[in-house]
Amino acid sequence: MTGKNGTGPLGEGSMTGRGMGVCGCGYGRRGKGFGYGMNLGDEKSFLQEMKGRLELRLKEVNKRLEEIE
Repeated sequence: MTGKNGTGPLGEGSMTGRGMGVCGCGYGRRGKGFGYGMNLGDEKSFLQEMKGRLELRLKEVNKRLEEIE
């Protein structure tokens, strides 16, 4: 995690990165609930929240692209 301060790579909070660091987040481990023992309901909520954040970020990127074109 950048800065090791719990803010995530873009300052959006923990668990918002790609899971490529040494924290052992467990991304990509199907059936493991992201390494945190999540049940399917928890995992679904987590994924819905992540989807919302990604959609918001994509809107920001598209807006910026429109501004510089």
